[in-house]
Amino acid sequence: MATSSAIRIMRSPNAPLILSFLFQQFKQSQRPTMPYLQLLEHLEAHIKVLNEILPEKDRYREASAKEYLRDWASETQRIIRICAQGSAAEEVVELTRDTERAISWIEELERRPFVGTESRFLTIFNLLEEIVARSTSNPETRLKQLERDRDAIQQEIDEIQQTGIVKQFSTTQIKERLLQAEDTARMMQRDFTLVWDNFKMLARQVQEEQLRPDARKGTLVAAVLDAEDHLKESDEGKSFYAFWQFLLNPERQREVYESDAVEQHRRLLSLDMADVLAQVQVRHPHRRPEFVELVAKARMKTPIRAFDVLTPSNPEYHRLVSAIDIPILLVIADNGVVSLETAQELQNLNPRLRVEQIQDAGHGLQYDQPERFEVVVRSFLRLVAAS
Repeated sequence: MATSSAIRIMRSPNAPLILSFLFQQFKQSQRPTMPYLQLLEHLEAHIKVLNEILPEKDRYREASAKEYLRDWASETQRIIRICAQGSAAEEVVELTRDTERAISWIEELERRPFVGTESRFLTIFNLLEEIVARSTSNPETRLKQLERDRDAIQQEIDEIQQTGIVKQFSTTQIKERLLQAEDTARMMQRDFTLVWDNFKMLARQVQEEQLRPDARKGTLVAAVLDAEDHLKESDEGKSFYAFWQFLLNPERQREVYESDAVEQHRRLLSLDMADVLAQVQVRHPHRRPEFVELVAKARMKTPIRAFDVLTPSNPEYHRLVSAIDIPILLVIADNGVVSLETAQELQNLNPRLRVEQIQDAGHGLQYDQPERFEVVVRSFLRLVAAS
């Protein structure tokens, strides 16, 4: 605890400057990274504003904004991380996990309008109920649980059909759940920082292997696979990969893009708040005004880049495949989108392309047959390493 960077940040005489500035730049603007030069310019302006209101003895050195950033990124401080990004190697800045933790402590000190005890209790109760339901291997026990859930759903359907009344959350219950969702999202962002650190540690290990004078391709590939296996077998790795597979599920991507959600959201962001409120009210005429306002604000705060991870890529692939001059592995399924004939056509375009077909799988073959998919990929990598 004494050596924690988060504690060191809190004890720093510059803690007010560090935390207020980084919170403003990254959290309030909802940006995981920021161009270094832009952050430097903002820090210079921030220091100038502070110096206008601070006593002379407490003022910061305006000319040293660059020194501050370099110091915060140093190995001894580890407050921010400066790294190259993109083909132009532009420097960007991101927060370290310890800084994320320090900022979260400050956020937790903020006085809430109220404490949502009901939603928290129900979350705990539902989690425990889920553990009980999903930890049994007894078919009879599980069937009884599912039948109980089915009966409860049918009872609610019957009540709505008989009375025409739908039970709704109160305004307080809605606020409780939105605050809890916000807390969970913040925790999730901090968790991503931790997983990202582990991925970077894996990358460093690969670089170290490459720099060894006796390094061989086979040894390097084996080291990468072993490190990846270790990461996947850890609790945080299992949770992250489950989340990633859920996010990249082709069916969910298709749902988003067939609904034209991205273009709809882009148009929404060009409107003012009054127009967005009007749209939400039309779509949800039976919702309470407080709920409508909360939904409208949440949509306005969602940046368009949030959809980037779901953007499908559709290049003209014939020319691209022909130009590739390294070994290629194309894994297709017997019931997938890419047919065996198409795969053979691609193979004719590039002799370095190897085709493997997995049986009893659809387009999401890595989900349908994950073990077989892993065997095929590993076999290919070992052949490449040995060549």
